[in-house]
Amino acid sequence: MTARTLSPFHGPNRTGELQLSFQEAIVRRDLTVSRTEDITPRYRRIVLTGEDLEAGYPFRRFAPLDHVKAYFPDAESGEIVAYRQTAEGGWEVDSDTGHPIRRDYTPRAWDPQARELSLDFVLHDHGVAGP
Repeated sequence: MTARTLSPFHGPNRTGELQLSFQEAIVRRDLTVSRTEDITPRYRRIVLTGEDLEAGYPFRRFAPLDHVKAYFPDAESGEIVAYRQTAEGGWEVDSDTGHPIRRDYTPRAWDPQARELSLDFVLHDHGVAGP
């Protein structure tokens, strides 16, 4: 796969202030599920933690466009295929490992003391993030 490099974009927001439109340093964080909480029968909070959160979390305040990408294992092989960062700052995946299975989620909470990131999932009967 050809690596692509993201360039930062700065521009005014609705208040007229200068704002960074996306995170300059996009990094991969390998996290594990520390616990789950059923909020309703079809709505589950997944709490993630890991050494990659020791340096903190990049968002100062949550906004509607903030998101993280969660990668899921292949149903047949059980392997998680994820992009890796290149030396040039782009992202690539080996073409022989298959395509990444991923979904975007909006972070719901960040606990810096516990180093926990919370994501909320709507439970479906289908799809990679289903029950």
